[in-house]
Amino acid sequence: MVKLFGKRKKLSGIKKAQFDFKRKLHRLVSGVVFLKSGGKRKHHCGYCGVRVRARHLQHVYNHIAKPLWKCSLCDLGCNNKDFVGLHCKQEHQNQDKSVYDNRWRHLVQIKEVIKVCFRDLYKEPARVPTVGDILELKRAHFDTMSKLLEEDKNKIVARAERKNQK
Repeated sequence: MVKLFGKRKKLSGIKKAQFDFKRKLHRLVSGVVFLKSGGKRKHHCGYCGVRVRARHLQHVYNHIAKPLWKCSLCDLGCNNKDFVGLHCKQEHQNQDKSVYDNRWRHLVQIKEVIKVCFRDLYKEPARVPTVGDILELKRAHFDTMSKLLEEDKNKIVARAERKNQK
């Protein structure tokens, strides 16, 4: 088999750690632990009756009255991350465009809406994520990133010393 666009660049240790952290954080705060795989068939929403085949969580978020994502610079909040990101890009051009993920505050409400929306897809997880789990994940990520950055710094110093010796 031939790759059409060449080889993919290998991820650095830092990029791998960031990707792993984002994946684990999403699993904790999104509500995905309460959903079974949807399969290929459409499922009826218990609230509005709409038939949904994919993106079940996004549909659940639409039924939640609280803002799940917020602009970190002003108080705008919405249940659609893309909308808040677009707002940040348009309204705060020259400033930090970070979107604050507020889903962890509403995890219990997300769980209850999933129960009503998609009864056949709801599953009770072995362990419900807590704020302590999120804080522990962030602490572990900070420790990992500190270690990786220190290793990178040491490699750069060693490379500079070898270059000076020549």
